[in-house]
Order: sequence, then structure tokens, then C-alpha cells
Amino acid sequence: MEKIFDPKQFLDQFGIPNTDRGKHARAGWVQIKCPFCTGHEGWHGGFNIQGEYYNCWRCGWRSLPDIIMRLLECNYPAAKTYINKYGNTLLDKRDIDKNQLSRSYPYIDMSFPPDSRQLSVSHRKYLRKRNFDPDKLEQEWKLKGTGNVGDYKFRIIAPIFLNQKMVSFQGRDITDKQFAKYQACERKDEIVHHKHTLYGIDKIRNRVAIVVEGVFDVWKFGPGTVGTFGIEFTNSQVRIMIEKLDKVFIFYDAEDQAQRQADKLGMLIDGLGKDVELLTPDFGDPADLPNKEAKELRKELLNY
Repeated sequence: MEKIFDPKQFLDQFGIPNTDRGKHARAGWVQIKCPFCTGHEGWHGGFNIQGEYYNCWRCGWRSLPDIIMRLLECNYPAAKTYINKYGNTLLDKRDIDKNQLSRSYPYIDMSFPPDSRQLSVSHRKYLRKRNFDPDKLEQEWKLKGTGNVGDYKFRIIAPIFLNQKMVSFQGRDITDKQFAKYQACERKDEIVHHKHTLYGIDKIRNRVAIVVEGVFDVWKFGPGTVGTFGIEFTNSQVRIMIEKLDKVFIFYDAEDQAQRQADKLGMLIDGLGKDVELLTPDFGDPADLPNKEAKELRKELLNY
């Protein structure tokens, strides 16, 4: 039986503030203040206990070695040593891996969260406030909305498709009062982990795409745009770009941290032989561009 990394034991041993209960945590997670998010004090970072990975609701997915190297300022071999040291045998990793692997089979169905329905007046009001057309988005991106109950309450639910099959979803809080603005589908319920695909990848044409951070950025520019679910990207997402695209326009937020990640992604894709161009918004978030400007830029870059 292979050991499963115990984040709570590890964090407590090194005196790293954490919580696995109360308003800052969800079942199956141990939350911390993300060390990658400079200037942000919230409990954005979380260790998924069964999935053995780390995710920040602001900057994205990380492997266990990555987050441990950052927290302890150690090298990769040391991080692997700590992963092995702080483990327990309450769960059999082989069984977890088999269960996760089985979710890739095409006959497994994915479902929306309970209480999902058509967009309500509140959902539509929120989208209009952000200068979006609710009817158009609901039809184009198959959006749903949740009510006032459940783990995903008061959210717009964006289904994630891969090869025309729903494999996961992400929910956006419409109250701006909940702990996590964006809440991804629980790993145990995903067919494909959302950080192992790109939002909107099924809608690209001519092997050209605009790569952005989140779902709102994708909605702003429309089909032909793909999102990485945060500024952090995974090897799986890079592989999809290499397989599906010949020309890539990277359009991350204007903040320094996002632009550093855009540079990193651009150099990686360029090094793998693809045509890359980095774009920088004049202010903030590409999703905040006026609709007319976004439409003109999309036509200029994608030619449709």
C-alpha cells in the first residue's frame, strides 16, 4: 500500500498557518495563504487531500513538489523527501489512481451541481453589470445558474467541454461575498481535471487561438479563445496547445505576476516550434474591454 501525502501533518510540523474547517475551508481540503500570490492575504491556497495536488483559487494548480519547494525554499529532491515522509496509509493510492483513470472512459456522464437551472434574474443582472449579454452567453456556452442552497450556491456554472463532452465545470460567485470567487468542480466528480484541458478548446478554428486566463475573458472574445483557468498553466494544457494550435496569441491580465506567466508560457510554446505573440491590455483584465474593442481585436487576430 502506497502512502498518501498528509498536508495537515506537514503544515503543522513546519508551523505554516492552515485550516481545514470553518468558513475558509471545504471538505477534503486544507487551506493556506498562497505563497505564490504576492500582495494577497486571503486563504486562497488549498491542498486536496485525496487528489494529492495544490490549487489556488486565484493563481491556479500546482504540483506537490512545486508548492513544497516554495513554502520551504528547498530543492526538488528535498521536496520529494518531505512528500514521502509526511504520508499515511489510511488510503491506498493505487485504488485512487484506478478510480481517477476510470473517469476518462467516454461512457461516464458528467452532471451539473444540484439546484442548477436556467439563468435567473440575479444571474442575468450580474452578467449585464459586467457588460455581457446573458442570452447570448447562455446559448453559446451552455451556462446554468444555482440558487441559494448547496456547495455551489449563488453561482453561474460554466460547463467545460472536451471533444464535445462535458468533463468538468467551474462556478463564479454572483454575490462577490463568498470565500472563493471561482469554485471548480470537485476532483472526484470530474471526468477530466479542469487544469488538464482548456476552456473553449472545442470552438477553435484554423489552428489559431487567443489564450486568456479565465472564463470571462473567453466570453469577452468568443469562440476561438481558450482559457487556462488562472495564470498558472499545466504541462497538459501546453500539450493541447501544441497539438491543436499553430498560432497562439497570449492575452493575460496586465498585472506583473500575470505578465511574467505570459512570458513564461510564450517562451515555452515558442521553444516547441509554434508561432506566438504576447498581447498586453492597457488596463487590468481583458474581460473589461469594451465589447466593440474586443470584437475588433478578435476579428483582427482570428480573421472571423
